[in-house]
Amino acid sequence: VQESHAYNQTTFDILRRLSITVITVEVLKQTGIGLAVARLRQHRDPLISNLAKKLVKVWKKASWDEHKTKEKTAEIKSPDRGEQELRRSVRNLFVEVLQVSESGKNDH
Repeated sequence: VQESHAYNQTTFDILRRLSITVITVEVLKQTGIGLAVARLRQHRDPLISNLAKKLVKVWKKASWDEHKTKEKTAEIKSPDRGEQELRRSVRNLFVEVLQVSESGKNDH
C-alpha cells in the first residue's frame, strides 16, 4: 500500500510538472508523452485522472490551434484558381507593357 501511494504521488507530481511546462505538439509527437498521459485518464486515483484529463484537453486544443494555423498558412500560400488566373493575367499584362516599352526605346 505504501508503494502504491508513493507511485501515485510520483505520478501526480510528474503530471503537475507537465501542467506548468510549455510542451509543443512536436514534442508530444516525438516523445509519445501524450499517449502515456491519455492512458492515465482512467486511473483509479481521481486526482491523477482529473489532472490527466485536463492535460489532454489542453494539448488537444494546442494541437487543434496549430492545425488551424497551418490550414490558414496553406490557404495563404495556395491561392484559388480564380486568383491564380488573375495573377497570370496581370503578369502577362506587365510583360506586354515592358515589351512595348523596350521596343519603343529601341525605335528612338
